[in-house]
Amino acid sequence: MNYEKLPKTISAEELLSTPLPPVKWIIPDLLPAGLALFAGPSKAGKSWLTLWLCLQVAQGKPMWGREIEPHTVLYLSLEDTFNRLQKRLLQLVGSEEAPERLVMQTECSSIGQGLEEQLVSFIYCKSNKKIAFICYKSMKNSVL
Repeated sequence: MNYEKLPKTISAEELLSTPLPPVKWIIPDLLPAGLALFAGPSKAGKSWLTLWLCLQVAQGKPMWGREIEPHTVLYLSLEDTFNRLQKRLLQLVGSEEAPERLVMQTECSSIGQGLEEQLVSFIYCKSNKKIAFICYKSMKNSVL
């Protein structure tokens, strides 16, 4: 057995004595900064929920009793067209002004084929460094 490939472990004693940084939240106590995955059956409303969450975060609107700090949001809506996104945005935003902090794309490179560089470029092109990335793609057409 190759013990070098075992995952790094930490004892409970060591964990309890280690000061850890606080969790950074996009949606307090619900959606931490980092990676999140919405999974469910086809047509369950994942794309609608994701777009709505993007709007709420971009506008800094309270949701579910939680105050939200506005962030620039890149929504990679990889199963949509801009026509469909426009229709959905009109339904969600109505007569309100669409948030400038929400930017969308319907296609991107795959991981290992340029996606990482595109995301890094996007982060550094924006003055608001606290950017939330909410990315949606079905597993059958995955960019992963």
